[in-house]
This record gives sequence, structure tokens and C-alpha cells, in this order.
Amino acid sequence: YISTLPPTDRPEVLGLHPNAGIPTQLTETRTLFHSLLSLQPAAAAEGGDSREDRVLALLGDVRAQIPGQIDTDRIRSFIQENPSPLDLVLLQETHTYNRLLETVSSTLVELERGIRDLVVMSPTTEETLNCIYHARVPPLWQEAYPSLKPLAAWTQDLHQRVDQLSRWAETTKPPVSFWLSGFSRPNSFLTAVLQTTARQNKISMDTLSWEFIVSTLDDISLVDPPKVGVYIRGLYLEGAGWDV
Repeated sequence: YISTLPPTDRPEVLGLHPNAGIPTQLTETRTLFHSLLSLQPAAAAEGGDSREDRVLALLGDVRAQIPGQIDTDRIRSFIQENPSPLDLVLLQETHTYNRLLETVSSTLVELERGIRDLVVMSPTTEETLNCIYHARVPPLWQEAYPSLKPLAAWTQDLHQRVDQLSRWAETTKPPVSFWLSGFSRPNSFLTAVLQTTARQNKISMDTLSWEFIVSTLDDISLVDPPKVGVYIRGLYLEGAGWDV
């Protein structure tokens, strides 16, 4: 009878939805593949490139995809008199992503010097070497915001996040549609929207509540911002799709 029982308890036994087991299975799968990758030999095969040579070749590609820092002096110049809550969000996000870009750039420089035996590799640099070799994002780069993307998709996503803030800083006015998942602190942005609405209507922010209206228009069709609230994009449904 014992041999007929399943090896693991199903979520229904614990009163959970069947989909509750999906995160556990994903975690176990990632752990398994990370363990398999860590068991690969680091030394170069006969006539092949070593791990350090491959990473050194990848450094140029990664460095080319990392965008430049955002001009914070320009932002301070146009918000110094009467900054709005959204202006403060822009300044806060800019500081966060500029620190991230500086960390990425300094990490790549330190890694290249370590590979060329110009400096002694620290444990953090060694971990960065292994992550780039396996196309994973180093943990040091994930302090600004969490992400499960591989390295190539992560660098492209970072470029899009910085591009949203750069265009906002250049035009000195908020975009018509905000990419909500492109912020490192979405809660700060949502609080700023409540503060802006409360100031416009001269009411207490505690009396406001959220209302969500799904728009059928594309981002290109949005010309002017709404009179109340904001347009956002970048929300995702897990285990479902949206029928427009």
C-alpha cells in the first residue's frame, strides 16, 4: 500500500490549489540545472577556449549593451523650485539606476583586470565570472530590483528601463503612459499618483481609493494623459491571458 502512494504530497492534501505546486517545481528545476552547470569542468579542452577566454569575449558584448547614466543635474535644475511627487519619483529612480549602472561598469572593469591577472580576484569577482559564463545575472547586479531573466534578456530589459527615465528627464514632463514594471519601487510611484490627485482636488490622500479601467487603446493611440490618475502598462497575468 505504501508503494502505491505518490512520492510527494499533492497540494490538495494541504487544502491548496493544484497550481500551488508550480513554484516548488520551478525552484527544484532551477536548482537541478544550476547544480549541473556548476559540475562542468572549468578548464579548457584541448584546442578550445578556457572559461576565462570565453568570459573575456563576452565582456565586450555586455559592456556594449549597458546604457549610459542619466543626467541627474538636468532633473534637479527643473524641479528645484516646486517639485511634484512624480518629479521626486523620477529623481529617486534615477539615483537607483545610476548606482546600478555604476556597479555594473565597475564590476566588468574589475573582472577584466582579474582575468588578465592584473589584480587578485575576490570571491565576488569569481562569482561574477561564473555567472557571466553561465549567462546568469550576478547577485551584485540584482540589488536594485529582482529579476529571473537570463543575462542577455536582463541587459535588454535594463536598457529599456533606463530609456524610460532618460526620455522623461529630457522632456522634463511625465510620459503619457508609464511602464509600471520598469520602476524599481512601484509602490513609491503609486503613492506619488495619490499625492498628485489629492493636491489637484485639495482633499486628503486617505480618502482616495484605486479604480482600475482596462483600456483597449494601444500606447501609440494615447496622446494626452488622463484628467485623473495615470495610464500604466507592464502588468502580467500568471496562468491566464487577457482577451482584448
